[in-house]
Amino acid sequence: MTYYRNFHSKKDVLAYRFDSAFTTFVQRLATSHSHNLTDIATIFFELIKEDQTMMEIIIKNNLSMFLLENLKRYISTLINEEVLETREQSSKLLVSLIAGGLTEIIITWTEDGMREPIQSLVIFVSKYMHFKIN
Repeated sequence: MTYYRNFHSKKDVLAYRFDSAFTTFVQRLATSHSHNLTDIATIFFELIKEDQTMMEIIIKNNLSMFLLENLKRYISTLINEEVLETREQSSKLLVSLIAGGLTEIIITWTEDGMREPIQSLVIFVSKYMHFKIN
């Protein structure tokens, strides 16, 4: 009964899980000593890996668009709150590009069993994402 009282659909459950993960992400950022891109990306991918099962469920159930939409919202929030700084003026297109790239990286990484080391993903993101590096 509690489940149905709090959640009306499977997407509501996912939204709750994503929002909880985003809160954890922000808390970990707050306790880290620096906020450079390497630290932010490392915390991000560590959090994704901790919830590998949820990522597998998202992929299995063709819910990657839900992941993309949430990443766009979270990235916009981080840019607006000046946690992330972009090299170019931020726009919906830039946020979409970044969120789309991260979504595809997460999907590919999950489908490969998350065998690629987090540090390799961080280096890749640092090279190709349009964020300023502190």
